[in-house]
Amino acid sequence: MRVGLVSSAAAHAILLAWGIVNLGTAKPFEVAPTESLPIEILSPEEFDAMTRGSKTSKTVAAPKVQAEKLAAVDDEPKDDALPVAKQDVAPPPPPPAAPPKPDPEKVAKAEADKAEQAEAARAAEA
Repeated sequence: MRVGLVSSAAAHAILLAWGIVNLGTAKPFEVAPTESLPIEILSPEEFDAMTRGSKTSKTVAAPKVQAEKLAAVDDEPKDDALPVAKQDVAPPPPPPAAPPKPDPEKVAKAEADKAEQAEAARAAEA
């Protein structure tokens, strides 16, 4: 840790000395003179007279903008990236409201049949 502290202090001291020497020898920035622009100061009365306008001028209505001709109407869409259905497609059927509940008698009968088949398979193996 001592080595890092010493090297950092030395580097900062060298950088500071270099900056002091170079800032003292820098040339001053010279700006070329620019041409000035003439300015007129208006009084409020002169400004009002300038913006008031003429009392004898005619009132001009704003021109109405008219289209020269109507644009052609295309039946086909311009964007080819979008899929377009060419024919009527029926919507999918709605899902069933709830699955039908199995009949308890049928479930009991199916379980009994499975048990009988299992017994028959054990008997056949023996």
